[in-house]
Amino acid sequence: MTGRPRTLSVTGYATAHFGKSLWWNGSELLLAFYLTEYLELHGVVAGCAIACGLMVGAVMDVVVANRRHWFASARRAGRMQIIGAFGSLMALMVLLAAASMIGTLRLATVIVANILYRFAYVFYDLPQNCMLGLIDWSRDEQRKAASARTAAGAGALVTISLAASVPTYSGIRAIVLVAAGTCVALASAAWLWRATRGLPESRYAVPSSAQASIGRPLAIMAIVCLTVPAFSKLAPYMATYAPGASPMPLLLILGIGTAISQPIWLAMIRRSGETMAMCVAGGLLIIGALAATGGAIGSAAACIGMASGGLGTSIWAMFAAAVATGSPLNAAPAFARLTATAKVALAVAAIGLGELLSVTEYRDDGSRLIPAMALLTLSGGIAVIAVSYASRVFRRGTRAGSA
Repeated sequence: MTGRPRTLSVTGYATAHFGKSLWWNGSELLLAFYLTEYLELHGVVAGCAIACGLMVGAVMDVVVANRRHWFASARRAGRMQIIGAFGSLMALMVLLAAASMIGTLRLATVIVANILYRFAYVFYDLPQNCMLGLIDWSRDEQRKAASARTAAGAGALVTISLAASVPTYSGIRAIVLVAAGTCVALASAAWLWRATRGLPESRYAVPSSAQASIGRPLAIMAIVCLTVPAFSKLAPYMATYAPGASPMPLLLILGIGTAISQPIWLAMIRRSGETMAMCVAGGLLIIGALAATGGAIGSAAACIGMASGGLGTSIWAMFAAAVATGSPLNAAPAFARLTATAKVALAVAAIGLGELLSVTEYRDDGSRLIPAMALLTLSGGIAVIAVSYASRVFRRGTRAGSA
């Protein structure tokens, strides 16, 4: 791994990820609620609008990643992510402006702004992701970085949840909160850009096929994004419309569960590996689903939050280790496959959730969404365990056969 920089701290990288996650969590977890409850779009229409943006983002991930040299070093990646941050801000302003429009113009603005945001966000997200495989961290440092970015993302979720739970949510207050989040995101992106400016360019000039397999983390990412986010995306509806809903938002519990569990997950991964951690996380998803069906929605959120933390850290650590075995010119295409897989799965899930919202009278009783939330979470937990265990058995068989 000679020629790759080793001067960027894990803490600095995680701080930049926190700023980026403010926008990601806001657009992914609260966008559906914003479209259906504030812009009053039909559930199916809102789901399709979100899915359209996600699919554009997935395509752009793959297309942009073909410009391998743009992301072939941490220095270049740092420059691209600050450009993407400013582009994302411009698109976000257009999306917020849709609230002042009516009828067809509002819908058209939402769709166009969502697509523009997804396009700009690629240049913000992909470079930061590539740094996991470009920086000359040891295996343990990669795991620390994956855990730190998961905790930072959870911190962003907690921040958004606290902001969104403020009573008497006025338009001026919303603008102030968006502006504050924007300042944090831009400041952290600017810091990361400055931190990487002095790093050397990569010595690798051509792509290499010598890279470890990335099939397993891709499969787990698809499963997780297709099933688990249903709980977090429907949580705002639960908190708003469920009779006697707790003032403590479920998103807050999810975020805290993800963050505080990181030391445990990191220790488990160091001791037993990512595969074992994913199996345990799958078990927590099943427990969370069962708790939700029993009415313990807060306990369910805690279990699902902790499971999400384990899965996120395991997937990114495993993927970064695989990418680091190849040429830096392979980093962008590889990470683009991971994020594109996630976005396609999220797009499919968005359409399904939009249909669910359109046929469920959740405004009369938000708890009517619990069975769907539990079923999807249960399915995700079972699938994660099955794929993780199957891959573990397959690897053992392959090693035995080669011996």
